[in-house]
Amino acid sequence: MNKFLLKIKEVKEIKELILIIIILSALVLPAWFSGGNNFQIKEIIQALLAIAGLIFFSGARYESNRLNNKIFFVFAAWLAAMFVSSIFSVSIYRSLAYWIELLSYGLIFYAVANLKLEEHKIELMVKIFLGSAVCLSFIGLYYYITGNYARLTSTFYWPNPFAGYLLFALPPAVYFLLKERKKTVWLLALAVLVSAFILTGSRGAFISFLIAGSVYAVFFRQEVIKNRYFIMAALLISLGAVLVFSSTKPANFFDRSKLDQASSLDASTSIKLDYWQASLKIFKANFFLGTGPAAWQTVYPLYQPNPISSGKYPHNWLLEFLAENGVLAAFLFLAFIFSIFYQALKNSRGDSLKMALFAGVSGSVIHNLVDIDWHFSANFLAFWIFIGLLLNSAKNNSVLEPKRKISGSVRVFILVFLLALLAKNAVVIRANYFYGQGLSAQNQNELQAAESYYKKSLILNPNPDYLRKYGIILFALGANAAGAQAKRSYLEQAAAAEKLKKFDGHNSLNYELAGKINSAQGRSKEAEADFKEAIRLDRFNYPRFYGELAALLIGGGRSAEAKKLLQDILKSFPEKVIENRKIIIMNNQKLTSGIEADIAYWHYLLGIINASN
Repeated sequence: MNKFLLKIKEVKEIKELILIIIILSALVLPAWFSGGNNFQIKEIIQALLAIAGLIFFSGARYESNRLNNKIFFVFAAWLAAMFVSSIFSVSIYRSLAYWIELLSYGLIFYAVANLKLEEHKIELMVKIFLGSAVCLSFIGLYYYITGNYARLTSTFYWPNPFAGYLLFALPPAVYFLLKERKKTVWLLALAVLVSAFILTGSRGAFISFLIAGSVYAVFFRQEVIKNRYFIMAALLISLGAVLVFSSTKPANFFDRSKLDQASSLDASTSIKLDYWQASLKIFKANFFLGTGPAAWQTVYPLYQPNPISSGKYPHNWLLEFLAENGVLAAFLFLAFIFSIFYQALKNSRGDSLKMALFAGVSGSVIHNLVDIDWHFSANFLAFWIFIGLLLNSAKNNSVLEPKRKISGSVRVFILVFLLALLAKNAVVIRANYFYGQGLSAQNQNELQAAESYYKKSLILNPNPDYLRKYGIILFALGANAAGAQAKRSYLEQAAAAEKLKKFDGHNSLNYELAGKINSAQGRSKEAEADFKEAIRLDRFNYPRFYGELAALLIGGGRSAEAKKLLQDILKSFPEKVIENRKIIIMNNQKLTSGIEADIAYWHYLLGIINASN
């Protein structure tokens, strides 16, 4: 009997070790792959989270009381409201894919909140996270020196979200500096993190850290005062490093006016106001269910006031939830965060480590009211894991409810669902591989190979973005085909992309593709309607739509209409718009919108019209 019990204990320890490794992988790995926005790493992490769920729920017993029932109810109700919003989304595929991603994050949050984690294990996990953050900061400093961009970006290639990532790291680093005996190691670690944090130049992150850090300092002012010389030394080293590194830049973060002129990466306050006003308009038009999770970037162009205020995110999580998911889901998520904060302050005010985690979470919540951190998986995963660790402090309560056994039928349902989720991740990872191969072939102008890879990806994953790429390749093959029969065959296959307008009807790119296909097939009337609908859905972000429509009008003998169209739209694209679209982050890494070529094409068409007159 004793051997049997010992065996059970060993199995439980192995399961716990595997869960901890998966949690650490989710906490550390995404940041190394474009802040978690690499399309393959997202699916790999989701697969790992599904495995974590299988391991967690396969156990016979666990302390369900460790997650407050009220918090769990609010969390489950929020996920349910998000699912309903996804079903009625303007982009069902995108919304359901994002909902599944959130569900995966919820799994790891639930597991972390319910695991038996002694404080030394939590400390070890946080130390590993901090070690990774320090390494990412060194990488950021290297990029800062070798790149052209005047703000530190690290592997995120975007300064503000990396600053948001460091918001989770800074308070625990301060905690270990106050607690650990090896002060020099933690002093240097904190100095590196603070140096990188300052060089990101994120004003919103600075303010967020000051608010969250001040709360932490008030609760543990005696420890702060006791270690004030070490903290001051870390700050002085950081400021010295910042002065040295920033001196290598002709325009550095000390002069934000130069940054604003140099890059559109630095979204100005006026642009954010445009986002927020548009979000409120979207919310008013879709009060109850919203437009659907992750659908803001699809709907926003309808409300975009000018070409400069282009964007994919509203830079405010509350307004984003209101616009995308409606009033109920936004209220439930707000209640969920409030419940987490209340529980943390109620049970952990005397626990320096838990309050350091709380400072990281609260700093992230504040920063996301003015920025886009949570659209980088590394940041959003850190948020869910940190709040799970916060709630895990329930183990310190003096009174615990008895263990509850999860029913067999419920467990079977959960395990089958998780197996299906894991299978879905495996299929999508394979589909993403074929899609990546297609992109590579397309970049090398190997259109036949690209067509084959895109087709394989679509068999596994009916992603509308993949279908549009497939349609574009078929259109290109048809346009360049030598014989009339081959051209007709390719264009007829490309016309299958017409169904994009049915289940992704708010995406202007789908109408542009349909317009091109109809135009190539000689259906000018249908092509004109498609180009006009593309322009209606997105007036400013794709200037080529106007050139395509104008060329169609000229070809149909309607040069006067084309001329008026081009002259009217030119008034909306002054020189500052062109400059705003130029982005340089690092050497040999330039992102441009192509807007100059589009506007040059307008003038070319106007020249043709004037010459014909």
